[in-house]
Amino acid sequence: MRHAFFFAVAAATFLFTGCDSLPDRLSTPFSRPQPKSHVFAADERTTFAAAHAALSDIGFGYAHGGPAQGRLEALSGLQTGGSASLSSTRQLQLEATFSPAPDGGTQVDVVLHEQIEDDSARNPGQGTSTALPESSVYDDFFRAIEHRLAAPRS
Repeated sequence: MRHAFFFAVAAATFLFTGCDSLPDRLSTPFSRPQPKSHVFAADERTTFAAAHAALSDIGFGYAHGGPAQGRLEALSGLQTGGSASLSSTRQLQLEATFSPAPDGGTQVDVVLHEQIEDDSARNPGQGTSTALPESSVYDDFFRAIEHRLAAPRS
């Protein structure tokens, strides 16, 4: 009985010793993705309206959210095919939050997720979602918001 307890304690110690050295690709799914941020010199409602209009500029469609909620979610068009299978699909999801910036204006925090279904024909809804920490879409979105804010209002 003593040997079993000693073995259990030794096994638990061995298992938890290496937790700090987990590779990034294993620990990343368990950590919250860090958003990309940009501050715009406009109030939250105006910035939200510009961001909503900018979605079409970067090929995204509005999903839900509103200025009162301080959130905006959008989806890109579906891309079919790819290296894995002709029936695979890929789509990007954009999540933006709007909050007052400390020095005035509006801070927009954006996180992108890539959603992939390897075999959407046989297994619909069986996809994976992965945060994209680096993508040109972040800069494209922020530029499109700036463009919409700078455009004359009619």
